[in-house]
Amino acid sequence: MKTQVDNCFNCLSPIKSNILSSNRLVTERATVAINKILGKAQHGYCEKCISPLATQVRDVFAENDRFLNQHIGHIPILTTHNPYQWAYMPVSIVTGQIVIGTGVISEFKSSLTDFFGEASNSFAEKIAMGEKNIFAQLRKKVLQMDCDAVIATDIDYAELGSLKNMIMVCASGTAVKIKNVDILGENAIIITKLKESFKMVLLINEYKDSLVSY
Repeated sequence: MKTQVDNCFNCLSPIKSNILSSNRLVTERATVAINKILGKAQHGYCEKCISPLATQVRDVFAENDRFLNQHIGHIPILTTHNPYQWAYMPVSIVTGQIVIGTGVISEFKSSLTDFFGEASNSFAEKIAMGEKNIFAQLRKKVLQMDCDAVIATDIDYAELGSLKNMIMVCASGTAVKIKNVDILGENAIIITKLKESFKMVLLINEYKDSLVSY
């Protein structure tokens, strides 16, 4: 049997439900979401006070998502197997792949530059874009595993298709937890913050369905 609630636990507004005016308590899942994301401990929230709280949650998401996008490049990706002075624990292999269409124009430009013995900027730019994408994939997996870096990274390139107008860029490495993470200097602080931001983004995504209507 549910206990009658006369006022919101948070803003103390009257809880009512009638034809002319209503103010109900939000769902239990929405309450859990607000408490976990905003660090609160209320037993419930009403429709009147949930809207500004949901706005705060969206602001928290935007702030953490922005930090991730701006600073994820600080997670080291190295080709060496034993970085100097690192004390680390290997956790798992991580991989990334992307297929890039070079296009007829790029292929034509490449044939011209190859003829004159020059580097093809169009191909180089697309390969660089592919590398950037797969490095982002590796770094995201590092955060998913609560690791700090990728070592022993290997990058491969392959042409796909009979016309050779598709390039696949692949990378693999070992995600590691660094025991003496201070060896990374200022990056150690940034990586710690990246982990916190990643966990917060995951938490908000887990509960976003409960707040989407507010």
